[in-house]
Amino acid sequence: MSLKEILITTALLGTAKKQLSPDELPEPLKAALEGQTADDNETTFLRSASLALNYLKAGTKPLQITLPANEAPDEEKPYCSPEAMMVLKELLSNKYHHLTWFWCKHCRDKGFIVQPEMLPELFEWGVSTKKQWSTLFSEVIGKRGLWLSQFSDDWKFVTFTDEDGDWDTTTLPQRVNLLKQLRMQNPSEARIKIETVWKEENAAARQELLATLIIALSHDDEVFLNRTLNDKSQKVKELAWQLLKLIPDSAIIQKYRSILQNSIVITLGKMLGLINKTSIDIRLKLPDEEIFTTGIQNLSSDKRISDDNFILMQLISEVPPEFWTEHFNTSPGEIVKMFASRDELKKFQGSLVNSILKFKSKLWAKLVADNFNVESIQLLPLLEAGDKIKYAEHLLKVSPNIAEIVNALRNEEHPVEWNNNLSRQLISVMAQDPYAYANLFEGIAVYLPATIVNDLDRFFPSEEWKRNYWQKTSQQIREYLQLKEKIKAIF
Repeated sequence: MSLKEILITTALLGTAKKQLSPDELPEPLKAALEGQTADDNETTFLRSASLALNYLKAGTKPLQITLPANEAPDEEKPYCSPEAMMVLKELLSNKYHHLTWFWCKHCRDKGFIVQPEMLPELFEWGVSTKKQWSTLFSEVIGKRGLWLSQFSDDWKFVTFTDEDGDWDTTTLPQRVNLLKQLRMQNPSEARIKIETVWKEENAAARQELLATLIIALSHDDEVFLNRTLNDKSQKVKELAWQLLKLIPDSAIIQKYRSILQNSIVITLGKMLGLINKTSIDIRLKLPDEEIFTTGIQNLSSDKRISDDNFILMQLISEVPPEFWTEHFNTSPGEIVKMFASRDELKKFQGSLVNSILKFKSKLWAKLVADNFNVESIQLLPLLEAGDKIKYAEHLLKVSPNIAEIVNALRNEEHPVEWNNNLSRQLISVMAQDPYAYANLFEGIAVYLPATIVNDLDRFFPSEEWKRNYWQKTSQQIREYLQLKEKIKAIF
Protein backbone atom coordinates (compact mmCIF):
# COMPACT_ATOMS: atom_id res chain seq x y z
CA MET A 1 0.00 0.00 0.00
CA SER A 2 1.40 3.40 -1.00
CA LEU A 3 1.96 6.17 1.53
CA LYS A 4 -0.91 8.16 0.03
CA GLU A 5 -3.28 5.21 0.38
CA ILE A 6 -2.15 4.71 4.00
CA LEU A 7 -2.98 8.32 4.84
CA ILE A 8 -6.41 8.08 3.19
CA THR A 9 -7.23 4.81 4.96
CA THR A 10 -6.25 6.25 8.33
CA ALA A 11 -8.36 9.35 7.74
CA LEU A 12 -11.39 7.26 6.72
CA LEU A 13 -11.14 4.89 9.69
CA GLY A 14 -10.44 7.67 12.19
CA THR A 15 -7.56 8.04 14.61
CA ALA A 16 -9.54 6.30 17.35
CA LYS A 17 -9.27 3.04 15.37
CA LYS A 18 -5.98 3.48 13.55
CA GLN A 19 -2.77 5.44 14.06
CA LEU A 20 0.12 5.91 11.66
CA SER A 21 2.75 3.29 12.39
CA PRO A 22 6.44 4.18 11.97
CA ASP A 23 6.85 0.93 10.05
CA GLU A 24 4.47 2.26 7.37
CA LEU A 25 6.57 5.36 6.72
CA PRO A 26 9.67 5.83 4.53
CA GLU A 27 12.97 6.10 6.42
CA PRO A 28 13.41 9.87 5.91
CA LEU A 29 9.98 10.47 7.46
CA LYS A 30 10.58 8.32 10.50
CA ALA A 31 13.36 10.58 11.77
CA ALA A 32 11.38 13.74 10.96
CA LEU A 33 8.31 12.51 12.82
CA GLU A 34 10.16 11.44 15.95
CA GLY A 35 9.27 13.72 18.81
CA GLN A 36 6.22 15.10 16.98
CA THR A 37 3.62 14.74 19.71
CA ALA A 38 0.39 16.51 20.54
CA ASP A 39 -2.36 16.40 23.14
CA ASP A 40 -4.66 14.37 20.90
CA ASN A 41 -4.36 11.77 18.16
CA GLU A 42 -6.08 13.95 15.53
CA THR A 43 -3.49 16.74 15.78
CA THR A 44 -0.65 14.23 15.65
CA PHE A 45 -2.13 12.64 12.52
CA LEU A 46 -2.70 15.97 10.77
CA ARG A 47 0.91 17.04 11.43
CA SER A 48 2.19 13.71 10.17
CA ALA A 49 -0.07 13.78 7.11
CA SER A 50 1.01 17.33 6.23
CA LEU A 51 4.66 16.38 6.44
CA ALA A 52 4.05 13.18 4.43
CA LEU A 53 2.23 15.01 1.60
CA ASN A 54 5.04 17.57 1.35
CA TYR A 55 7.50 14.70 1.24
CA LEU A 56 5.56 13.12 -1.66
CA LYS A 57 5.57 16.37 -3.65
CA ALA A 58 9.19 17.28 -2.94
CA GLY A 59 11.41 16.86 -5.98
CA THR A 60 8.54 16.20 -8.36
CA LYS A 61 9.34 17.53 -11.84
CA PRO A 62 6.64 19.31 -13.85
CA LEU A 63 5.21 17.53 -16.84
CA GLN A 64 7.26 18.27 -19.93
CA ILE A 65 5.20 18.82 -23.11
CA THR A 66 6.67 19.94 -26.39
CA LEU A 67 4.13 22.04 -28.25
CA PRO A 68 4.45 22.94 -31.91
CA ALA A 69 5.09 26.59 -32.67
CA ASN A 70 1.79 28.42 -33.13
CA GLU A 71 2.45 31.73 -34.77
CA ALA A 72 0.31 33.80 -37.07
CA PRO A 73 1.19 33.11 -40.71
CA ASP A 74 2.62 35.85 -42.88
CA GLU A 75 0.15 38.11 -44.62
CA GLU A 76 -0.27 38.01 -48.38
CA LYS A 77 -2.25 41.25 -48.75
CA PRO A 78 -1.00 44.77 -47.90
CA TYR A 79 -2.23 46.66 -44.86
CA CYS A 80 -4.44 49.68 -45.41
CA SER A 81 -3.03 53.16 -44.83
CA PRO A 82 -2.68 54.88 -41.43
CA GLU A 83 -5.30 57.40 -42.62
CA ALA A 84 -7.76 54.58 -43.28
CA MET A 85 -7.05 53.14 -39.83
CA MET A 86 -7.78 56.50 -38.19
CA VAL A 87 -11.17 56.60 -39.89
CA LEU A 88 -11.90 53.01 -38.83
CA LYS A 89 -11.00 53.85 -35.24
CA GLU A 90 -13.43 56.79 -35.32
CA LEU A 91 -16.21 54.60 -36.74
CA LEU A 92 -15.72 51.88 -34.14
CA SER A 93 -15.49 54.29 -31.21
CA ASN A 94 -18.78 55.91 -32.27
CA LYS A 95 -20.42 52.55 -32.99
CA TYR A 96 -21.29 53.52 -36.55
CA HIS A 97 -22.08 49.98 -37.65
CA HIS A 98 -23.22 50.64 -41.23
CA LEU A 99 -20.36 53.01 -41.98
CA THR A 100 -17.96 50.42 -40.56
CA TRP A 101 -19.46 47.92 -43.00
CA PHE A 102 -18.99 50.50 -45.78
CA TRP A 103 -15.35 50.93 -44.71
CA CYS A 104 -14.76 47.15 -44.69
CA LYS A 105 -16.32 46.79 -48.13
CA HIS A 106 -14.00 49.41 -49.63
CA CYS A 107 -11.04 47.84 -47.83
CA ARG A 108 -11.92 44.42 -49.26
CA ASP A 109 -12.65 45.71 -52.77
CA LYS A 110 -9.28 47.48 -52.94
CA GLY A 111 -7.40 44.37 -51.76
CA PHE A 112 -6.27 45.66 -48.35
CA ILE A 113 -6.53 44.23 -44.83
CA VAL A 114 -6.80 45.78 -41.37
CA GLN A 115 -3.63 46.54 -39.43
CA PRO A 116 -3.13 44.06 -36.52
CA GLU A 117 -3.55 46.49 -33.63
CA MET A 118 -7.19 47.14 -34.56
CA LEU A 119 -8.21 43.49 -34.86
CA PRO A 120 -9.58 43.04 -31.30
CA GLU A 121 -11.81 46.12 -31.64
CA LEU A 122 -12.97 44.99 -35.07
CA PHE A 123 -13.79 41.54 -33.70
CA GLU A 124 -15.92 43.13 -31.00
CA TRP A 125 -17.75 45.06 -33.71
CA GLY A 126 -18.37 41.78 -35.54
CA VAL A 127 -19.85 40.25 -32.38
CA SER A 128 -21.96 43.32 -31.54
CA THR A 129 -23.54 43.32 -35.01
CA LYS A 130 -24.54 39.67 -34.50
CA LYS A 131 -21.98 38.58 -37.10
CA GLN A 132 -24.31 39.63 -39.93
CA TRP A 133 -21.36 40.64 -42.11
CA SER A 134 -19.13 37.68 -41.23
CA THR A 135 -18.14 36.91 -44.83
CA LEU A 136 -17.00 40.46 -45.53
CA PHE A 137 -15.40 40.59 -42.08
CA SER A 138 -13.28 37.49 -42.71
CA GLU A 139 -11.92 39.06 -45.90
CA VAL A 140 -10.44 42.14 -44.21
CA ILE A 141 -8.89 40.65 -41.07
CA GLY A 142 -6.14 38.81 -42.94
CA LYS A 143 -4.37 35.64 -41.88
CA ARG A 144 -3.51 37.07 -38.48
CA GLY A 145 -7.19 37.73 -37.83
CA LEU A 146 -8.12 34.17 -38.72
CA TRP A 147 -5.32 32.91 -36.49
CA LEU A 148 -6.42 35.20 -33.65
CA SER A 149 -10.03 33.98 -33.82
CA GLN A 150 -9.06 30.61 -32.32
CA PHE A 151 -8.44 32.23 -28.92
CA SER A 152 -12.06 33.29 -28.29
CA ASP A 153 -15.23 31.30 -28.79
CA ASP A 154 -17.06 34.53 -29.66
CA TRP A 155 -14.59 35.20 -32.46
CA LYS A 156 -14.79 31.83 -34.16
CA PHE A 157 -17.63 32.92 -36.42
CA VAL A 158 -15.05 33.58 -39.17
CA THR A 159 -13.34 30.19 -39.13
CA PHE A 160 -15.95 27.47 -39.46
CA THR A 161 -14.17 24.91 -41.63
CA ASP A 162 -13.62 21.19 -41.48
CA GLU A 163 -10.45 21.87 -39.51
CA ASP A 164 -12.48 23.08 -36.54
CA GLY A 165 -12.82 19.56 -35.28
CA ASP A 166 -14.16 16.13 -35.92
CA TRP A 167 -17.76 16.21 -37.21
CA ASP A 168 -18.71 13.55 -34.66
CA THR A 169 -17.55 15.65 -31.70
CA THR A 170 -18.46 19.20 -32.74
CA THR A 171 -21.28 21.09 -31.05
CA LEU A 172 -24.60 21.79 -32.75
CA PRO A 173 -23.80 25.48 -33.51
CA GLN A 174 -20.48 24.40 -35.01
CA ARG A 175 -22.21 21.79 -37.13
CA VAL A 176 -24.79 24.28 -38.38
CA ASN A 177 -22.12 26.79 -39.38
CA LEU A 178 -20.02 24.09 -41.00
CA LEU A 179 -23.03 22.87 -42.98
CA LYS A 180 -23.84 26.38 -44.17
CA GLN A 181 -20.34 26.76 -45.52
CA LEU A 182 -20.25 23.28 -47.00
CA ARG A 183 -23.62 23.73 -48.74
CA MET A 184 -22.08 26.56 -50.77
CA GLN A 185 -19.15 24.38 -51.82
CA ASN A 186 -20.45 20.81 -51.92
CA PRO A 187 -24.22 20.57 -51.27
CA SER A 188 -24.36 16.77 -51.52
CA GLU A 189 -21.61 16.25 -48.96
CA ALA A 190 -23.38 18.55 -46.51
CA ARG A 191 -26.65 16.64 -46.94
CA ILE A 192 -24.88 13.31 -46.38
CA LYS A 193 -23.41 14.64 -43.12
CA ILE A 194 -26.92 15.49 -41.93
CA GLU A 195 -28.16 12.02 -42.85
CA THR A 196 -25.38 10.34 -40.84
CA VAL A 197 -26.46 11.96 -37.56
CA TRP A 198 -30.19 12.34 -38.24
CA LYS A 199 -31.41 9.54 -35.97
CA GLU A 200 -29.07 10.54 -33.14
CA GLU A 201 -30.34 14.13 -32.79
CA ASN A 202 -33.38 15.45 -30.93
CA ALA A 203 -36.20 17.25 -32.73
CA ALA A 204 -34.83 20.76 -32.17
CA ALA A 205 -31.41 19.78 -33.49
CA ARG A 206 -32.91 18.00 -36.50
CA GLN A 207 -34.84 21.15 -37.33
CA GLU A 208 -31.71 23.31 -37.19
CA LEU A 209 -29.72 20.89 -39.33
CA LEU A 210 -32.51 20.56 -41.87
CA ALA A 211 -32.82 24.34 -42.20
CA THR A 212 -29.30 24.52 -43.68
CA LEU A 213 -30.58 22.81 -46.83
CA ILE A 214 -32.13 26.12 -47.89
CA ILE A 215 -28.64 26.99 -49.15
CA ALA A 216 -28.16 25.65 -52.70
CA LEU A 217 -31.44 23.73 -52.43
CA SER A 218 -32.00 21.53 -55.49
CA HIS A 219 -33.80 18.50 -56.87
CA ASP A 220 -30.97 16.34 -55.43
CA ASP A 221 -32.29 17.05 -51.92
CA GLU A 222 -35.82 15.86 -52.64
CA VAL A 223 -35.35 12.18 -51.73
CA PHE A 224 -33.96 13.00 -48.29
CA LEU A 225 -36.62 15.65 -47.67
CA ASN A 226 -39.35 13.17 -48.54
CA ARG A 227 -37.97 10.81 -45.90
CA THR A 228 -38.06 13.54 -43.27
CA LEU A 229 -41.82 13.89 -43.84
CA ASN A 230 -42.15 10.80 -41.62
CA ASP A 231 -40.41 12.54 -38.72
CA LYS A 232 -42.16 12.45 -35.34
CA SER A 233 -41.74 16.20 -34.92
CA GLN A 234 -44.46 18.33 -36.50
CA LYS A 235 -42.06 21.28 -36.83
CA VAL A 236 -39.57 19.15 -38.73
CA LYS A 237 -42.30 17.95 -41.09
CA GLU A 238 -43.53 21.51 -41.68
CA LEU A 239 -39.99 22.63 -42.49
CA ALA A 240 -39.55 19.70 -44.86
CA TRP A 241 -42.72 20.70 -46.73
CA GLN A 242 -41.51 24.30 -46.95
CA LEU A 243 -38.23 23.18 -48.49
CA LEU A 244 -39.89 20.76 -50.91
CA LYS A 245 -42.15 23.54 -52.14
CA LEU A 246 -39.07 25.63 -52.98
CA ILE A 247 -37.88 23.00 -55.48
CA PRO A 248 -39.62 23.97 -58.76
CA ASP A 249 -39.81 20.43 -60.12
CA SER A 250 -40.51 18.56 -56.87
CA ALA A 251 -43.35 16.04 -56.78
CA ILE A 252 -45.53 18.25 -54.61
CA ILE A 253 -45.16 21.22 -56.97
CA GLN A 254 -46.02 18.93 -59.89
CA LYS A 255 -49.16 17.92 -58.03
CA TYR A 256 -50.14 21.54 -57.44
CA ARG A 257 -49.52 22.32 -61.11
CA SER A 258 -51.76 19.46 -62.18
CA ILE A 259 -54.62 20.71 -60.01
CA LEU A 260 -54.28 24.25 -61.40
CA GLN A 261 -54.19 22.95 -64.97
CA ASN A 262 -57.52 21.23 -64.44
CA SER A 263 -59.06 24.03 -62.37
CA ILE A 264 -58.20 27.14 -64.42
CA VAL A 265 -58.88 26.61 -68.11
CA ILE A 266 -58.75 29.11 -70.94
CA THR A 267 -60.82 28.44 -74.05
CA LEU A 268 -61.17 30.17 -77.39
CA GLY A 269 -64.71 30.62 -78.69
CA LYS A 270 -66.62 32.71 -81.21
CA MET A 271 -69.07 35.54 -80.70
CA LEU A 272 -71.79 35.74 -83.35
CA GLY A 273 -69.72 33.34 -85.37
CA LEU A 274 -67.28 36.09 -86.33
CA ILE A 275 -65.10 37.31 -83.48
CA ASN A 276 -62.77 35.07 -81.49
CA LYS A 277 -63.15 35.52 -77.74
CA THR A 278 -61.26 33.87 -74.90
CA SER A 279 -63.03 32.75 -71.78
CA ILE A 280 -61.52 31.55 -68.53
CA ASP A 281 -63.28 28.85 -66.60
CA ILE A 282 -62.26 28.67 -62.93
CA ARG A 283 -63.57 25.70 -61.03
CA LEU A 284 -61.55 23.89 -58.34
CA LYS A 285 -61.08 20.22 -59.19
CA LEU A 286 -59.36 18.11 -56.57
CA PRO A 287 -58.51 14.48 -57.31
CA ASP A 288 -58.33 13.74 -53.57
CA GLU A 289 -57.80 15.37 -50.18
CA GLU A 290 -54.05 14.74 -50.07
CA ILE A 291 -53.01 18.36 -50.56
CA PHE A 292 -54.51 19.25 -47.19
CA THR A 293 -51.75 17.20 -45.54
CA THR A 294 -49.09 19.33 -47.26
CA GLY A 295 -49.85 22.66 -45.59
CA ILE A 296 -52.72 23.79 -47.81
CA GLN A 297 -55.67 25.06 -45.74
CA ASN A 298 -59.18 24.06 -46.85
CA LEU A 299 -61.29 26.74 -45.13
CA SER A 300 -61.23 30.47 -45.78
CA SER A 301 -61.34 32.80 -42.78
CA ASP A 302 -62.45 35.70 -45.01
CA LYS A 303 -66.16 35.69 -45.80
CA ARG A 304 -65.47 37.58 -49.03
CA ILE A 305 -63.35 34.70 -50.34
CA SER A 306 -64.89 31.31 -51.02
CA ASP A 307 -63.17 28.16 -49.80
CA ASP A 308 -62.45 27.06 -53.38
CA ASN A 309 -60.85 30.39 -54.31
CA PHE A 310 -58.88 30.36 -51.07
CA ILE A 311 -57.44 26.96 -51.99
CA LEU A 312 -56.61 28.17 -55.51
CA MET A 313 -54.90 31.26 -54.10
CA GLN A 314 -52.64 29.06 -52.00
CA LEU A 315 -51.81 26.80 -54.94
CA ILE A 316 -51.01 29.76 -57.21
CA SER A 317 -48.69 31.13 -54.51
CA GLU A 318 -46.77 27.85 -54.44
CA VAL A 319 -46.08 27.14 -58.14
CA PRO A 320 -43.38 28.97 -60.16
CA PRO A 321 -44.77 31.85 -62.27
CA GLU A 322 -43.40 30.16 -65.39
CA PHE A 323 -46.18 27.59 -64.97
CA TRP A 324 -48.62 30.07 -66.51
CA THR A 325 -46.60 30.59 -69.69
CA GLU A 326 -46.71 26.85 -70.27
CA HIS A 327 -50.33 26.45 -69.25
CA PHE A 328 -51.69 29.37 -71.31
CA ASN A 329 -49.02 29.05 -74.01
CA THR A 330 -48.14 32.73 -74.07
CA SER A 331 -45.47 35.17 -72.85
CA PRO A 332 -44.92 36.37 -69.27
CA GLY A 333 -45.98 39.86 -70.33
CA GLU A 334 -49.30 38.60 -71.67
CA ILE A 335 -49.87 36.52 -68.54
CA VAL A 336 -49.40 39.56 -66.29
CA LYS A 337 -51.73 41.63 -68.46
CA MET A 338 -54.36 38.88 -68.17
CA PHE A 339 -54.10 38.89 -64.36
CA ALA A 340 -54.26 42.70 -64.43
CA SER A 341 -57.27 43.04 -66.74
CA ARG A 342 -59.40 39.91 -66.58
CA ASP A 343 -62.01 40.04 -63.83
CA GLU A 344 -61.75 36.26 -63.40
CA LEU A 345 -58.04 36.53 -62.51
CA LYS A 346 -57.78 39.88 -60.69
CA LYS A 347 -58.56 38.25 -57.36
CA PHE A 348 -55.44 36.10 -57.78
CA GLN A 349 -52.98 38.97 -58.34
CA GLY A 350 -51.66 38.80 -54.79
CA SER A 351 -51.08 35.07 -55.14
CA LEU A 352 -49.08 35.56 -58.34
CA VAL A 353 -46.97 38.17 -56.55
CA ASN A 354 -46.34 35.66 -53.74
CA SER A 355 -45.16 33.15 -56.33
CA ILE A 356 -42.78 35.68 -57.87
CA LEU A 357 -41.34 36.54 -54.46
CA LYS A 358 -41.00 32.90 -53.51
CA PHE A 359 -39.00 31.98 -56.62
CA LYS A 360 -37.22 35.38 -56.82
CA SER A 361 -38.11 35.97 -60.46
CA LYS A 362 -36.69 39.34 -61.57
CA LEU A 363 -38.42 39.30 -64.97
CA TRP A 364 -41.84 38.73 -63.47
CA ALA A 365 -41.20 41.24 -60.68
CA LYS A 366 -40.69 44.05 -63.20
CA LEU A 367 -43.80 43.05 -65.16
CA VAL A 368 -45.93 43.05 -62.01
CA ALA A 369 -44.51 46.37 -60.77
CA ASP A 370 -45.41 47.94 -64.13
CA ASN A 371 -48.88 46.43 -64.53
CA PHE A 372 -50.41 45.56 -61.15
CA ASN A 373 -51.99 48.04 -58.81
CA VAL A 374 -50.32 46.22 -55.93
CA GLU A 375 -47.96 47.88 -53.44
CA SER A 376 -45.50 45.13 -52.53
CA ILE A 377 -42.35 46.38 -50.82
CA GLN A 378 -40.89 42.90 -51.13
CA LEU A 379 -40.64 43.33 -54.92
CA LEU A 380 -37.94 46.01 -54.53
CA PRO A 381 -34.93 43.68 -54.08
CA LEU A 382 -35.89 41.85 -57.29
CA LEU A 383 -35.90 44.98 -59.46
CA GLU A 384 -32.94 46.39 -61.36
CA ALA A 385 -31.51 49.70 -60.11
CA GLY A 386 -33.56 52.05 -62.29
CA ASP A 387 -36.82 50.15 -61.86
CA LYS A 388 -36.19 49.85 -58.13
CA ILE A 389 -35.83 53.61 -57.74
CA LYS A 390 -38.98 54.26 -59.78
CA TYR A 391 -41.03 51.74 -57.81
CA ALA A 392 -39.68 53.03 -54.48
CA GLU A 393 -40.71 56.57 -55.38
CA HIS A 394 -44.22 55.24 -55.99
CA LEU A 395 -44.24 53.30 -52.70
CA LEU A 396 -43.15 56.33 -50.68
CA LYS A 397 -46.32 58.09 -51.80
CA VAL A 398 -48.71 55.32 -50.79
CA SER A 399 -47.06 53.23 -48.06
CA PRO A 400 -46.54 54.18 -44.41
CA ASN A 401 -43.87 51.48 -43.97
CA ILE A 402 -40.84 53.70 -44.53
CA ALA A 403 -38.44 51.46 -42.60
CA GLU A 404 -39.41 48.45 -44.72
CA ILE A 405 -38.92 50.43 -47.93
CA VAL A 406 -35.47 51.56 -46.78
CA ASN A 407 -34.39 48.04 -45.87
CA ALA A 408 -35.67 46.68 -49.18
CA LEU A 409 -33.80 49.39 -51.12
CA ARG A 410 -30.45 48.49 -49.60
CA ASN A 411 -28.13 46.31 -51.61
CA GLU A 412 -25.09 45.49 -49.53
CA GLU A 413 -23.54 43.28 -52.20
CA HIS A 414 -23.58 46.04 -54.84
CA PRO A 415 -24.46 49.32 -53.11
CA VAL A 416 -25.51 52.05 -55.54
CA GLU A 417 -26.21 55.65 -54.59
CA TRP A 418 -29.83 56.70 -54.85
CA ASN A 419 -30.70 59.56 -57.15
CA ASN A 420 -31.51 63.04 -55.89
CA ASN A 421 -35.25 62.72 -56.39
CA LEU A 422 -35.61 59.56 -54.33
CA SER A 423 -33.21 60.87 -51.66
CA ARG A 424 -35.11 64.13 -51.28
CA GLN A 425 -38.45 62.33 -51.21
CA LEU A 426 -37.22 59.91 -48.56
CA ILE A 427 -35.63 62.57 -46.34
CA SER A 428 -38.69 64.80 -46.59
CA VAL A 429 -40.87 61.96 -45.29
CA MET A 430 -38.44 60.91 -42.53
CA ALA A 431 -37.97 64.52 -41.40
CA GLN A 432 -41.61 64.62 -40.34
CA ASP A 433 -40.89 62.13 -37.57
CA PRO A 434 -37.13 62.09 -36.84
CA TYR A 435 -37.63 60.26 -33.56
CA ALA A 436 -39.23 57.26 -35.28
CA TYR A 437 -36.47 56.97 -37.89
CA ALA A 438 -33.47 57.83 -35.70
CA ASN A 439 -31.94 54.38 -36.14
CA LEU A 440 -32.19 54.50 -39.94
CA PHE A 441 -30.23 57.61 -40.83
CA GLU A 442 -26.74 56.11 -40.49
CA GLY A 443 -27.78 53.11 -42.57
CA ILE A 444 -29.12 55.19 -45.44
CA ALA A 445 -26.17 57.62 -45.42
CA VAL A 446 -24.07 55.20 -47.48
CA TYR A 447 -26.70 55.39 -50.24
CA LEU A 448 -27.42 59.13 -50.17
CA PRO A 449 -25.63 61.40 -52.67
CA ALA A 450 -23.27 63.96 -51.14
CA THR A 451 -25.30 66.77 -52.69
CA ILE A 452 -28.24 66.02 -50.38
CA VAL A 453 -26.54 68.12 -47.68
CA ASN A 454 -27.59 71.21 -49.62
CA ASP A 455 -31.23 70.22 -49.20
CA LEU A 456 -31.32 69.20 -45.54
CA ASP A 457 -32.27 72.66 -44.31
CA ARG A 458 -35.26 72.65 -46.64
CA PHE A 459 -36.84 69.78 -44.76
CA PHE A 460 -38.28 70.19 -41.28
CA PRO A 461 -41.14 68.67 -39.28
CA SER A 462 -44.52 70.32 -39.52
CA GLU A 463 -44.81 70.02 -35.72
CA GLU A 464 -42.68 72.66 -34.06
CA TRP A 465 -41.73 70.56 -31.02
CA LYS A 466 -39.85 68.14 -33.31
CA ARG A 467 -37.78 70.79 -35.07
CA ASN A 468 -34.94 71.03 -32.55
CA TYR A 469 -34.45 67.30 -32.72
CA TRP A 470 -34.48 67.42 -36.53
CA GLN A 471 -31.76 70.09 -36.49
CA LYS A 472 -29.55 67.75 -34.45
CA THR A 473 -30.45 64.86 -36.72
CA SER A 474 -29.67 66.77 -39.91
CA GLN A 475 -26.29 67.72 -38.46
CA GLN A 476 -25.69 64.05 -37.69
CA ILE A 477 -26.57 63.16 -41.30
CA ARG A 478 -23.96 65.69 -42.49
CA GLU A 479 -21.36 63.96 -40.31
CA TYR A 480 -22.33 60.56 -41.72
CA LEU A 481 -22.01 61.86 -45.28
CA GLN A 482 -18.62 63.46 -44.54
CA LEU A 483 -17.35 60.15 -43.17
CA LYS A 484 -18.73 58.30 -46.17
CA GLU A 485 -16.92 60.63 -48.59
CA LYS A 486 -13.74 60.34 -46.51
CA ILE A 487 -13.90 56.53 -46.77
CA LYS A 488 -14.28 56.74 -50.55
CA ALA A 489 -11.34 59.15 -50.76
CA ILE A 490 -8.84 57.17 -48.65
CA PHE A 491 -9.42 54.01 -50.65
